Amino acid sequence: MTSGKIHRDAQTVTDPELAAFIVYLGHEIQKCTNPERGLTIFTFLIPAFDFDILREEFYRSDETAVCIKAYVNALKSVRLFQNQAKNIGEYISPNWRRIIAAK
Repeated sequence: MTSGKIHRDAQTVTDPELAAFIVYLGHEIQKCTNPERGLTIFTFLIPAFDFDILREEFYRSDETAVCIKAYVNALKSVRLFQNQAKNIGEYISPNWRRIIAAK
């Protein structure tokens, strides 16, 4: 387990398009913060090995097939979380609150 992580499967992303791809694949945003204006951090619960594969697929594959409408909907969802984090500082999912409470 990496030092400082709340959960061993917690993975962070700062790229909204990558976050949208992860949401598109069915993972929920657990936490969304905006500690520095302009930089949003999205937290997901994904095992590190799987996360590395997702990230590689997104950035290195010219053949990543997505349904455009579903991806755009995921991107809109990510932008809503991003705006909420900018306006109030952070979004925390009920699941993430339970994880924090268990620590």
